[in-house]
Amino acid sequence: MNITASVGLTAVLALTISCARAQARPAEAQPQASTGAAPTAAGVPDRQAMLARYVGEYEINGAIMTIRAKGDELVRAMSGQADQVLKAIGRSETRFRVGTSTAELEFQLDQSGKATTVMLRAGKHEARGARVR
Repeated sequence: MNITASVGLTAVLALTISCARAQARPAEAQPQASTGAAPTAAGVPDRQAMLARYVGEYEINGAIMTIRAKGDELVRAMSGQADQVLKAIGRSETRFRVGTSTAELEFQLDQSGKATTVMLRAGKHEARGARVR
């Protein structure tokens, strides 16, 4: 190995170690969103338990929207439309982007943490849906 390759490899290793140290630092200074989900034995919230509170059927303008968990993701199903994966918006645990569209779903939770209603926003349009099952 020549000296140039050795210096380049050393720089890559130093950068890798630096990044690993930065990720390993405690995150006490960073704000964390509250999940409301029960922590696991390691103290980390159980994502599947958190997502389970949204699973159900919601009636929006006479149509039924079904939310189901698939692994560690939520999926939205509506009659006549392809299923769409919901992606959390930022650090929010109640707001989700619908597939690759600009539409958003925002769930409202009751005191026990279970979703009771959902707000669908698409552009300037909004529709509220109540949980029916």
